[in-house]
Amino acid sequence: MSNEKRIKDLLARMVSMTPPPPPFPEETINVSQRNDAPRRSPALIFGVAAVMVAALAVPLLLSNFGDQPVGGDSTTTTTTVVEPTTTVPEPTTTTTDSTTTTQPAEVLVASWPVYLVQPSDDGGNPSLVPFEVSVFEGQGIALDEVDSPEDMLFNLEELSFEIPAGFESFVPDGVEIVGKSFESTNEGLTRVVLDMNEAFLAGAGGHLADVTMLNQIVWTTLQFEVAEVLFTVGGRPVTAFGSEGISLVDPIDTSEFLDEINPIILRAPVSFRSGSELVVTGIANVFEATLSYRVTGTDIEGFTTASCGTGCWGEFEILVEAPDGVPAGAILEIFVHSAQDGSPTNVVRIPMDVIARGG
Repeated sequence: MSNEKRIKDLLARMVSMTPPPPPFPEETINVSQRNDAPRRSPALIFGVAAVMVAALAVPLLLSNFGDQPVGGDSTTTTTTVVEPTTTVPEPTTTTTDSTTTTQPAEVLVASWPVYLVQPSDDGGNPSLVPFEVSVFEGQGIALDEVDSPEDMLFNLEELSFEIPAGFESFVPDGVEIVGKSFESTNEGLTRVVLDMNEAFLAGAGGHLADVTMLNQIVWTTLQFEVAEVLFTVGGRPVTAFGSEGISLVDPIDTSEFLDEINPIILRAPVSFRSGSELVVTGIANVFEATLSYRVTGTDIEGFTTASCGTGCWGEFEILVEAPDGVPAGAILEIFVHSAQDGSPTNVVRIPMDVIARGG
């Protein structure tokens, strides 16, 4: 096949592959309205549009001969980056007025000296030492259980009172005061009648324990103008008490069993006066009426003399400066130096941490 023939055949195929142009829309005649404006043919409109597109495209194509992307602006734009500025506020100090919370003061219901027993560590007679026992409102204690020193003594467990180390009560559990009354003696003194329950008659177990139990009750009861005590059970006098059947038919006072107590007896709880002055008062029946004292762990020590001694009971008083700073566990010791070897005897020991400081 010749080249001319091939070209004609190729052109014919191309023509046959070209889609036919869309038919021109038929003209619509508006019957109700007459339009006198001359109509333009579609070919003319297409041509005019092509010319306009070409006219617009030429400047655009001419402007793309640089590195600018198509559609980019040839105008150079300078971008200024502004560093962010962080403003740190000035530190402020907030002053808050300090608030002092004042705890409400505890309301005292009752406070009485109660005698406790310190057994001897050398086989001698036990010591009697009073401690102040206080009950405050809110503890749930009935008033009739704390309205006298002896009531305090018989209800120590209910009071949640912590007995100081080295001390105990010789009143057995179960022993109770059933009733109480007061009467005048022939000398015009006051006697208290304690009506006890049946458990009282058994004592505390052994003669020395029985007597110590009686001494503890009597010394606790006979304070504040009460001179003697009469024990009854079921309203009747006690004819036999304890392991040896001691008769308690007659009233007794603090002098009844003095020979079976440590010869150094305190008459009031040890206390501080004016904050730092230690005050100890009592009675003693010691050799040459001389008593010594010291506070362990400190240089506080000295001696005092009773108003009578060597076979008689005399009053004594110890006044000594004991400022704050006494080491924990320090003990106040009151004693007598042995006439044989000078060693301490008849020692009464009181923990310093249970002694309240006054104002």
